[in-house]
Amino acid sequence: MLLNNRQFFIKERIGLFKLSDTYDIHDPQTQLQIGIAKDEPAVWAKVLRLFLSKHFLPTTICVYEKEGMPALLSLRRRLPSCGRQ
Repeated sequence: MLLNNRQFFIKERIGLFKLSDTYDIHDPQTQLQIGIAKDEPAVWAKVLRLFLSKHFLPTTICVYEKEGMPALLSLRRRLPSCGRQ
């Protein structure tokens, strides 16, 4: 159901003192929730988020149709290359 859509409405779940983010994925026409995206950094990256901006740290974002099911898609952001090629 999630991958059949071409447009999505993404809503961040708000929380205080959280070290990872969770997003609800909705169908913009029906407003029904069709998936979940979770920011799943490594444990050491979660600890570093207390001191550094999360935008400079590696993470993996996994997209699920429902919680507890296998991920349909995962995206990985690595450490910045600092000019290396």
